[in-house]
Amino acid sequence: MFSDLEEVASLLHEALEDGDLSGRAFRAGTWRNLSEHRAHHPVRLFIGMIKIVLTPRVFVSGCARELRVKGWPERVCDGVIDCADMSDEEQCSTCGAKAFRCGSGAACVSQERRCDGIEDCPNGSDERGCLSLTPTPTDPDSLKEQQWTKYNREGLLRYTEGGLPSRVCVDNINKTLTTQEAHQLIHNMAEVTCDLLSYGGVELVEVVTEDVYDHVPGLGYVQITDVFSTNITFEPVNCSRRTVVYMVCSELACGVRPLYLPPRSPVVEGGVVRTVDSGDWPWAASLLKDGLHACDATLIHTSWLLTTSLCFQGTPSPTHSQGRALWVARLGGIRISSQAPWVQERLIVGMVKSPVEGSKIVLIKRVTQGLLQLADSELELSDYVRPACLGSHAAVSQLAKRNCRSLGWGARRKGLRRVPVPLTCYSGGSAPTGDPLVELSVKVNPGEACQRLDGFKENTICAQQTSPTDRCLLEEMSGGGLLCEWAGRWEVVGVAMSHTGCYQGSRPRLYDDITSNTVKWIKKTIAAFQRSS
Repeated sequence: MFSDLEEVASLLHEALEDGDLSGRAFRAGTWRNLSEHRAHHPVRLFIGMIKIVLTPRVFVSGCARELRVKGWPERVCDGVIDCADMSDEEQCSTCGAKAFRCGSGAACVSQERRCDGIEDCPNGSDERGCLSLTPTPTDPDSLKEQQWTKYNREGLLRYTEGGLPSRVCVDNINKTLTTQEAHQLIHNMAEVTCDLLSYGGVELVEVVTEDVYDHVPGLGYVQITDVFSTNITFEPVNCSRRTVVYMVCSELACGVRPLYLPPRSPVVEGGVVRTVDSGDWPWAASLLKDGLHACDATLIHTSWLLTTSLCFQGTPSPTHSQGRALWVARLGGIRISSQAPWVQERLIVGMVKSPVEGSKIVLIKRVTQGLLQLADSELELSDYVRPACLGSHAAVSQLAKRNCRSLGWGARRKGLRRVPVPLTCYSGGSAPTGDPLVELSVKVNPGEACQRLDGFKENTICAQQTSPTDRCLLEEMSGGGLLCEWAGRWEVVGVAMSHTGCYQGSRPRLYDDITSNTVKWIKKTIAAFQRSS
């Protein structure tokens, strides 16, 4: 009898290892076996045997359960989203299951307080995306309650209040105002919308009649309450004529961090280094070679990353057809082993090397993972994934007084250069808990001391920590960007030439300079690929 119960325990253990007690295979096989054993053995003994296998942590739902089972319980309710279903932060004291999360951290507000005209989130994210664009024809999934702002460059004007989206009807504008006045008011709404979404401006705006095929049941309409008032408010309406606004914004502004909040207290005294929050550096990308973290890169366009050719030395490049390694770009994450819902992954399918003599800078092109035929598929831009600006400096000396940062990974990785990454929270991979993205305050040093360093050459930028320290602060990967602020935006001005490892002290770091000639080449290359596509 005891051997039979051992078999039951073994079956339960296998189910736990698979991470799903309610899976189809478990219900079809294991549960049937359990029923048979219950018919032949005392319930008391049967339950006692289950207690040996089942622990309280198993009953946590979704990916949060997976984190506990695999030994990462500290990631549940720590203020950082690790799961695609966000279950690791849902059943916590700070946020309810249906609350709107303020971008990152533990701050949340109720859905009813979203888009009510009052900024309740510390970073104001509850009032972002209140005016937005809905793609046409409308995808019902795009109208579902969103926990973060996604960007659509074109579509029908949409207004959201209390978490409920509605289309903006302009029947009353056309009835009440002259043609010129109506055009001006509608254009003003379009300008405000593009500005709120951090686009450069308006390319097109027109009034259209909504097609019957594009109608989504349950999606209402709103109109401007008083077209003569300078304070625009909206009210529900039937919109009998179904006239709505179709518009197109220009390119998304680069180098902008909508969710960033200045830290109250840095990790290290003096503000040298700190662990970043989600959305702080939305252009930071990790490059995974066959699932292992090998290099970093910087997003500069919806289809292009900037990194170093050193990442691909010794292995076939992404354009090589024989024996090619699987290279994947990963964006939106601040932990290399987590999978927040806004994290995106793309296969790398092309590489173009800089023609600048001595430069190791390369452009790499990505496509949607698993859809290789969609060679021009672009990233879905959001507050968590958006491009940095290209450097505007004419000489390295101009960077000496700028506010600059380098990005790397937490010192707790203990020198690991590559980390196994579970691409979903349910995979069987493993990773260390200390793998956060961190930023280091650096100062560009054009002095002679850097010029004597091994590896220094023409078109090289040398940067050092703003405050010396004996602590091991971060591990900087090859290909990561040197980022400097200019006129309120962040530019990538250099590319890390080599993997620095995690060492003590403030040894200078070397970067390939993104010169004005490099910027011209980048823009020319991207434009050429766009014309040929």
